[in-house]
Amino acid sequence: MTEAIISLIDRAKPDEFFALLFIFGGGAVVAIVAIIGSLVYHYRKREAEFHLKQEMIARGMSADEIERVLAATTKSSAKD
Repeated sequence: MTEAIISLIDRAKPDEFFALLFIFGGGAVVAIVAIIGSLVYHYRKREAEFHLKQEMIARGMSADEIERVLAATTKSSAKD
């Protein structure tokens, strides 16, 4: 497989080479952006849950109440 790609690149004209580079490079960029976006989303979600828990503790809510609120938000976000 690698030899076939190298052979294709060796035979390609400059405009074909840049087209191949754009196709493969573009796919790699899309994949990297998707991975980073997913990581940022999960980080922000956990950060928001952490701050929500801190606020509920500061209000004096019990562990059962906090657990109930978090379960309700998880179920409602799963429906959306």
